[in-house]
Amino acid sequence: MEVIKPRGQLWPLKLHYFFHGLGGAPILPFLSVIAKQLGMPGSGIGMTMSIIQVTSLFLRPVIGGLMDSFPRHKISIFRLLMLGHLLGFFLIQFVPPIETEEMTLEPECVDMNQLGLTVDGEVDPCTINKLHTFYDKTIQCQLSCRSRESPTSSFANFQGTFNGKTSTFPAGKSLRIQFETASCSPDLGKCFANCSDPQLRKVLNKQHDGHKAKTKLNYWILTFLWVFGGITAGGVMTFQDAICHQVLTAHNSKEHYGHQRLFASLGWGMAAFIVGYWVDQDSAQSLLFDYSVAFKVMSIAWLMDILVVGYLEIPNSNVHRPHSPWQALTGSFMNIETLIFLFYCIIVGICFSALPFHFILLEELGSKGSCASIQALKLLQGLCLSLNCTGEIPVFFYSGSLVRRFGAKNIMNSVLLLFCLRFFYYSQMIGPWDTIYIEFFNGWCVALFFPAMTTFATKVAPDGAALTMTALAFAAYEGVGGAIGGTVAGTLYEMHGAPKTFEYFSYFALVGFLVHLILQQVLISRRTPHGYAKSFNSQSQYMIMD
Repeated sequence: MEVIKPRGQLWPLKLHYFFHGLGGAPILPFLSVIAKQLGMPGSGIGMTMSIIQVTSLFLRPVIGGLMDSFPRHKISIFRLLMLGHLLGFFLIQFVPPIETEEMTLEPECVDMNQLGLTVDGEVDPCTINKLHTFYDKTIQCQLSCRSRESPTSSFANFQGTFNGKTSTFPAGKSLRIQFETASCSPDLGKCFANCSDPQLRKVLNKQHDGHKAKTKLNYWILTFLWVFGGITAGGVMTFQDAICHQVLTAHNSKEHYGHQRLFASLGWGMAAFIVGYWVDQDSAQSLLFDYSVAFKVMSIAWLMDILVVGYLEIPNSNVHRPHSPWQALTGSFMNIETLIFLFYCIIVGICFSALPFHFILLEELGSKGSCASIQALKLLQGLCLSLNCTGEIPVFFYSGSLVRRFGAKNIMNSVLLLFCLRFFYYSQMIGPWDTIYIEFFNGWCVALFFPAMTTFATKVAPDGAALTMTALAFAAYEGVGGAIGGTVAGTLYEMHGAPKTFEYFSYFALVGFLVHLILQQVLISRRTPHGYAKSFNSQSQYMIMD
């Protein structure tokens, strides 16, 4: 008689997901806005995300094969990946801002000894209040200006002082600072202000040429840390789901993947809202956002996670292991259903790669409003993540019942349709708080896509190659789809801004939905021996299998 193992053995798995979500929420969604604040241009953000995905495309199957080939060392490899993404992201907070010394300040002589400099572009509407309050003192700056008649040659370098009380918004949202100088010439062209305060330098001197930023050492240090942390984090997220399926299969309980994964959403939602509030409080007396508390929460939670993972018991499979897990998967690529599923993963990966620009969009919309709209911006962004998780938790819990009732193919199509609606809504928003009405859509997109993807990969994988197949599925989703989407999103953002970027991505999601729907109907009409619909119905049964 088979002995049913106690359900208590799943507590390390639940705690792992909880701590991983608790540590990821304060940093992972904010990496794009942190990088933008440090001076990385939009094309650089997209390029960095693409590097992560392309590198993962090759590394994840390799790591998956190693874990399949050396099952006794799975936990050790898993812990090394967790330590890698902790160190990579933690060190980002110590990277100095990327400064290119572009001359973008527009000069205007007020009189012989007063020079007014207007900041190019829009600034945080709270900046004027912070300058009046926290910079009510004499500040020394080294000013470098070009000649108006000959803008390619340097014209003058001189000292200037200003008091924050003199800053104004004379025209729209263009910040103007009035400097006291020895003299002021009407021939002055664009200027650069080298002030002792690094935050003040960042606010006054806007960066326009992204190529100049890429010549700075700080840019490449930031890129390396983000890439290193992103690759190892992707490895953790890939293999935790495959390990979860192995543990559940051997546990013989009625719990399924969604019951475990919802704890990640729980931790993510709790941390996002609370840490968002803390970041707003810590940034109240700073010109830029201070994310130090977010890095601290991430570090503590992920260190706890590394300890908890040590209690995981991964069953040793008694099935025959192929000499090479990669060779065992060769036959899977001859299956048309598998190829179409990987194509679907690529489309969804492209859609997900646009989401890092969501917070950048909120900051852009906030900068166009009042100071009140920007003061609680991190709280709003944290609230968005909490609403995302509020939508995810019940869907994860009832994912099996939903798939059984509506069918996996219909749910997979609905994910793309919801992406289309969500992105188009983003493109039409007027204020940052408009976003809260659409964030529940994330629950359906995430909580049904990931169970379907990981379950399909585990089900169709040959014996002893489950982790390798899961890695390949994630490689299609992130390595191909994420790389393409990240590059395109970064380029579109730099050329057209965030609203237009989401509008174009909404059109792409609609086309992807129609193409995938047509492929399904064509395969069903051809009545293949192991048709696409039948294949995915079997997967949906597997997803809710006791």
